[in-house]
Amino acid sequence: VAEFGSTKANAMGLSLEFHRAAHTKFESEGALEKSLQLGLGILDRALAKAHHHNGSAASHPIALESLRELNAAAVLVSELLGWQHGALDFLAMPSAAEVVRLPAEWAPLVVRPDFLGSIFRAYRAARILPFAPGAAGNAPGSQAQAAHELRQLLLLLASVSGRVFSAAAHGDAAREAYCRFLLEGALQLLAEPLEYELLISVAGRGAALEQARGHQDPAHGAAACLALCKSSLTGDMADACEAESKDACALVRRLVSTFGLKTLAAMGGAALAANLQALAQATSRLLGSAVAAAEHKAACALAPVGGGGGGGGGGGDDLAEPWQLEAAEKLLEAWGSLCHAAAEYDANPPPP
Repeated sequence: VAEFGSTKANAMGLSLEFHRAAHTKFESEGALEKSLQLGLGILDRALAKAHHHNGSAASHPIALESLRELNAAAVLVSELLGWQHGALDFLAMPSAAEVVRLPAEWAPLVVRPDFLGSIFRAYRAARILPFAPGAAGNAPGSQAQAAHELRQLLLLLASVSGRVFSAAAHGDAAREAYCRFLLEGALQLLAEPLEYELLISVAGRGAALEQARGHQDPAHGAAACLALCKSSLTGDMADACEAESKDACALVRRLVSTFGLKTLAAMGGAALAANLQALAQATSRLLGSAVAAAEHKAACALAPVGGGGGGGGGGGDDLAEPWQLEAAEKLLEAWGSLCHAAAEYDANPPPP
C-alpha cells in the first residue's frame, strides 16, 4: 500500500509503468477496499484489547502487545486513507492539501462515530503505558510510537471530506456527528493533557496538582503546572507531553478548516457554546504556559554564571520559542478561521 498508493514511494525501484498498473489494479479489482477492511479489522481488535488496560498494567505482556498491534494497524489504516485515488501523475508536484477525499463506497467503513470514540479511548490508554511502572524494562522505545501513530490517524480522519459523507446514512447528520466526536475528543485531550496523567503518577493528587489544573485562573494554573512539570517530568515524558499538545491543537485546527463553522453550528447552540468555551480555556492555558516558559528562559539567560539561575548568557535553546506558543498558534489560527466565517455570514446571511 505504501509503495503503490502515491507518487512519493519508490523503495522497490520499479518502472513507472508497473507502478501505474499496480495502482490501477489495487483500485479496480477491490484489493484496496479489502485492505482497508483488513486494516480496520485489526485496528478494531487492537482497540478492544487496549480498552482492557491502563497505566497500572503496563508491565503486562498483553498490554505491551496491544501497543505493538495498535502501532502496526494505525500505520496501515493511515496509509490506506492517504491513498491517491485515480490515475497517478508522476510529473505533478505532491499536493500539500490537507483534505482527504475518500470514495463513497468507504462510508460504512470510515464514517463511524463509535469507531472514533474507540480510537480516543485506546489513545488515552496507549499514551500512558510506556511511562507506567514496569514498562521501561519490558517495552522497547518504539512502543511510544503507538500513541504517535494514533494521533496521526486522528489527524487524517479529521481531514476526511467529499462523497463519503453524502453516501453515508443520514448524510449531513452523519457528517455533523463525525465532526463532533473528533472535536470533543480533541478538546478533551487539551483539557486533560498527558502531563496531568503523568503528574498524578509522579506527584500524586495533592494540592500542587490541583493548583496546576488552574480551573479558576487558567493563566496562573498554567504557570504552576509548567513549574511542576519542569521539576517532575523530563526526558521522554516531557517530549511526549509536547508532542501530544501540538498534535491536539493541530487536530482542532484541521477540523475547523475541513468542516467549517456551518457544520460546527449545526451541532446546536448549547454544544457549540460548550465547545467554544473549552477551546477558549485551552487557548488561555497554552498562552499562559508560553508566557511562563518565556519568562523562565529569560531569567535563566540573564542569571549570572554560577548564580543558580541556569548558567547565564543563554544559548540557542534558552532563547528558543516556547513550544507552548507554537501549539497555541494553531488554536489561534482556528479562532481566526471561525471569526472570518462568522463575519462572512453576518455580511451575507442566507435568505429566510
